[in-house]
Amino acid sequence: KNQQLQKNLEGCYVTVPTPFSDLPGFPINESALRSYVNFLIDGGLSANSAVFLAGGAAGDFSTMTLQERIRVAEIVISEVAGRVPVAMGAQSTSTLELVQIAQAAQKIGASYIQVSCPFYFSHTEGDFEEYVRAAAEAAPDVGIIIYNTFWNSANISFAMVQRLAEIPNVVGLK
Repeated sequence: KNQQLQKNLEGCYVTVPTPFSDLPGFPINESALRSYVNFLIDGGLSANSAVFLAGGAAGDFSTMTLQERIRVAEIVISEVAGRVPVAMGAQSTSTLELVQIAQAAQKIGASYIQVSCPFYFSHTEGDFEEYVRAAAEAAPDVGIIIYNTFWNSANISFAMVQRLAEIPNVVGLK
């Protein structure tokens, strides 16, 4: 299964922005989100060429509740209906929340979660390894894409990448 998850990462990694409505409380605009997913698929993206990222950094994860983040992923997964694999953004400052996201991703049928080092607070590489292992154990059927980006609290070394790659469901690095 993990080899197939790795194979499915070949091609475009497409961040799906999260649209919000102008109604009080700025709820997720579900119809606009569904429309955008279909726009991408109608434009030629498929399981052979893309993975969609729901609720990642460009999807405004930091401004949404956990329930909203799960709902965005549910909408994208529902709308793609198996035509494109879906990754769910799992950025968090909390191991407990990361585990909840991983479990939700597995329950709703996400192929992947995208995990970065917790932001805001400083962490050691050992802390990050424990964090990733917690997600891996919570959702063994979900592939994990490690996201190393400038806004994290720590940069991931090559040695850390090698250690993380030994975790069976770690299948990608962005």
